[in-house]
Parts: sequence; structure tokens; C-alpha cells
Amino acid sequence: MPIDSVTMDAGEPVVVAAERLPKKSRGPHNQRFEGPTYEGRTGVPAARNDVSTRAGSGGRRSPTRPLFAGAAARSACPQAFLNESTFTMQMQKWLVSTVLGLTLVGGAGCGPQEQPAPETTQPQQPAPQQEDEGRAVSAMAATAITWEDFTRAHTTTSLTCISARYAHSCAFCANNNDYQLEYSNSSCTGPNDTFNSCITCDKAWLTDIQPIYLPDGDLINVIVEHNAASPDVVEFRLESGSAVTWWKQVGLVGGGDHWKVWNENGNSWCNWPSASTANCNTNSQWTSIVTDPGSYFVFSKAKGIFAVHTEMYRLYNLADRLSGGDRVTFRWTKD
Repeated sequence: MPIDSVTMDAGEPVVVAAERLPKKSRGPHNQRFEGPTYEGRTGVPAARNDVSTRAGSGGRRSPTRPLFAGAAARSACPQAFLNESTFTMQMQKWLVSTVLGLTLVGGAGCGPQEQPAPETTQPQQPAPQQEDEGRAVSAMAATAITWEDFTRAHTTTSLTCISARYAHSCAFCANNNDYQLEYSNSSCTGPNDTFNSCITCDKAWLTDIQPIYLPDGDLINVIVEHNAASPDVVEFRLESGSAVTWWKQVGLVGGGDHWKVWNENGNSWCNWPSASTANCNTNSQWTSIVTDPGSYFVFSKAKGIFAVHTEMYRLYNLADRLSGGDRVTFRWTKD
């Protein structure tokens, strides 16, 4: 316990035991003390804060000299500074250990953490389907189409050379509208010029027909055969072109039923996957259901790198083209 002394009138040193402050006590300058308890001015003991008696003063009371003046102050201040430094270091250690503990427990980081680079997934062809995986077919992208959409095409005609270039008579080029450009660029002096010639090829007007794809870039050819089945049913068949290997399906929805045919990688099934339906590419439904206004065909295919079975198109108004005994074949030639 720190000891301070004062001089009384009789000249006898009086020892004053100062009480320690609690650990969280602070001085007037927010400085932590572990010495005597003081009131008011720094360095004045609480028990003798007013006045004291000096020897030879005749009983007159005079202000007491502060205990921390001189050597006492010089000895106490370094001690307070050391105590403050020690306390600061301990607080820093405590804060560091607390933050580290919270980081380990709560998973909080002090800065950005490295994230593993995402793996690049390469598109792969889906494995041959041995059974209907039971995955629901998404209908979000379904688009209503008509029978005419299967046969839409862009037709262009052009005058095209069908032979090599050779000499034609000036009369031939002059009297044929398809060769007027060659005639004007020739050395012919007129239609009756037999000395010069018009160099050109034989030409013909050719027609180029380019099919118009369905909205998702698909081409489906449709063939309807009459009297190919019993008059009370309508058959529907699905085929895929040689370049089409991913999962494709055509379903007939109506009368509370959903009969379907699907194929993949050259294999096909009807309604449900089993050995009994393997290699089945043709299904049927009663004529009365097919021709009902509420019935429709739905066309689905596998899409994306995960080959998600997605409903793409719906075909309504089946009675416009189909009647009892018909067989309709849908051939998916491009996807």
C-alpha cells in the first residue's frame, strides 16, 4: 500500500495510509490512479484537504502543501504512467483474443475471403433414357402454334447460270431480256451483227425455298396418312432425324388422358418406360377425343446443359387436319 507523509506542528512525521481506488476509478484528467484517494485538486488527501497546522505558526492554520509536490510527484507520475501502459497492453491483448474467438465461432472474417473458382461445365449429351425419369416437364416456355407453322417457308427466285459461259449471237442477246446486261457489255454493233458475239451462260429462273423455323429454332415435318388405322382411332407417331439425338416427346392431351411417345438416341417408348413399350414410336387415341376442341398435341424437348425436359409448343384445332383412321407422323429434323 503506498505511504505518504506530512509534517505536523510538533515536527513528528505522521504516516497517512491512503486507500486504493477501485480498478475503474479515474482522475480528473481521465488518468487511472492506484495511489491515495483524493478529492478536488490532484494530490490532496481527502482527510486533510482543507488546512493543516505548521510548527511555530502560533496556532494559525495555513494551506497544506500538496503531497505530490516535488519528489513525491516525480515518483508517483512514472508509476501511474507504467500502470496505464500495462493496462493498455492488457486491453489490446484482450481485444485481439476476443475478435479471434468471435471469428472462429461465428465464421466472421476481417477481410474478403478467396472463393473457389466455379467449375466449367461442358455440355454433354444425355444418357439413353431407359425409363421415364419421372421428372415433370416444364410448361413455362410453351408456345401455341398452328398447322400452318409446320409448312411455313421463305421462297425466293433468281436468274441463275446453268451452264458455262460461251459465245451467243448478237441477235440472241439483243432479243432476250435476261441477257440485256451481257449484250450492252459486248462488242455487238447491233442485233444483225454476225461478226461479233455476246459471251454469256445459259440462264434459268430458279426457286429457292427455305423453311421457317419454329420459335425455338426447331423444324418438325408433318405427314398425314388417311385410312391408315381403324376409323374409330387416330394414330400419332414421332420420329427424329439422324442429327437429332436428344430427348423429344409428343403427347396427346384430351379426355382426361395424356398419351405420349418419346425418343432419344435412336430409341423410343410409348406412355411409360418398360420392356413392353421399348421401340414403340406410335400411339393412338379415340377419334372422338382427338377431334374434341379441348384436345391438343404438346411438343417437348430436352434443353440446356442439364437437358431439362421442357414443354415447347402446343398444337390445337386437331380436327382441322385429322379424322378417324388417320395417322399423323411428326418428324423432328432440327433442334
